[in-house]
Amino acid sequence: MQSRSTHPPTPADLTHLRPSDAAGSAVTLVAIVATVIALTLSMRAEVWLWLPGQIILAVALVQWFAILHECGHETLFRSRRVHGVIGQIAGFFSLIPFYNWKRVHGRHHKWTGWQDLDPTTAVLTPRPLHRLERAVVNVCWRLWIPLFAAAYRLNNFWKRLIT
Repeated sequence: MQSRSTHPPTPADLTHLRPSDAAGSAVTLVAIVATVIALTLSMRAEVWLWLPGQIILAVALVQWFAILHECGHETLFRSRRVHGVIGQIAGFFSLIPFYNWKRVHGRHHKWTGWQDLDPTTAVLTPRPLHRLERAVVNVCWRLWIPLFAAAYRLNNFWKRLIT
């Protein structure tokens, strides 16, 4: 059994955690290939091809969001410029504008735990709802309309583009 050191790791111990253009390119290439395969299969009329296409597409879209997240933190590539380019592409597939994501997510990390200051949770602060708001929520709840997921994205990432 290995003993654990009581000292924190040195910078030399953490070199494997630094951004790498090769690793970032590999992750991006896998997402591109998966997306192309998924879209090709998803356009087929045969269910036995369409269904795997949908499953692969779901996985690829989650991968694009992970790429968006890492580009926002600038932890995928060594270059800020490459993060911007790949982040824009990942934002397209995630339906979230990259620079809005980067700004909001940065503020989320700054204010995590402060519900009224964290931009991703500020709208969850309890408040009385108007009659129309309650009616819309109730209708969406009964019809399984993903109101909260859509409202969350619109409010956090698209609001600045719309207003």
